[in-house]
Amino acid sequence: LVHDMWSFSLHERNLFQHYIFEHIKEDLIADLGSEWRKTATNIKELKSVEDSIDLAILKEASIIGMTTTGAANLQAVIRALGPKIVIIEEAAEVLESHVLANLSPQTQHVIMIGDHQQLRPKTDLYQLAVESKKNYN
Repeated sequence: LVHDMWSFSLHERNLFQHYIFEHIKEDLIADLGSEWRKTATNIKELKSVEDSIDLAILKEASIIGMTTTGAANLQAVIRALGPKIVIIEEAAEVLESHVLANLSPQTQHVIMIGDHQQLRPKTDLYQLAVESKKNYN
């Protein structure tokens, strides 16, 4: 037990400070990891509740419209809804992967509307645009 820190030499005080900080840091890191896991669990639970609410509302609709990005973000809801027909407007702008992400196992028909001469899909990766040889933006 230390009663007077000033009785230590500067070097001893620095060593003691380093020792205390290292132990505090380890405890804080352990606590942070635990809180991070709790937060991740809470976020998953919240997302599940939000999806349940979205599903309950959307089940009442005859027609549902959303962007391909919105549908990709609601994949669990789309799968639960199980639409038999999916209509994709401005389809010439949409990459195939985005179309597939918006289908459910219950999908029987996909109707794609768009002018392939007008707007092309936009890729996020230049390499994909170059490799496609279709001059995607």
